[in-house]
Amino acid sequence: MRDLIAAMEEEKRKNGQARFTAKTIVNYYLVVPALFATAKDRTGKQMFPRTWDLDFIALPAINKREQNTPTLEANQIEDILSGSRDRYRVLYALLAGSGMRISEALGLEIGKHLAADCSVIYVRQQRSKKGPSNRNLSQDRFWNPGYRFGARAFRPA
Repeated sequence: MRDLIAAMEEEKRKNGQARFTAKTIVNYYLVVPALFATAKDRTGKQMFPRTWDLDFIALPAINKREQNTPTLEANQIEDILSGSRDRYRVLYALLAGSGMRISEALGLEIGKHLAADCSVIYVRQQRSKKGPSNRNLSQDRFWNPGYRFGARAFRPA
């Protein structure tokens, strides 16, 4: 595993930039322990119990300040909302105000996933190309109070 991580750290693109960021390497690595944990015998016991020594494996440190976290300023969000068609305006406000993924937003049902005071969105399913899916979803999203007014307009009486 150490050799694989070292090779990923050294690999470069044609322009000389690193092919894998520290975060990408860590994300790829996290699949391995998850895969081992899923292997179980007929009685449900783990077949390959492991204790992972992260220092020995030498995963790269992730500098959160260097992470690409795109954000928009309030005036940019207002420009997007004012320039969008009515049909999509609430969706865009919902995404900006809650931070939820598009698949989570498209899985919402009016009257089912919104608190009475419109302060909490209950994310229990998401929408995929194959239709609604509720696989491993149980999140409560608190959203920006400035966007709640739009949700009240769509709340059934």
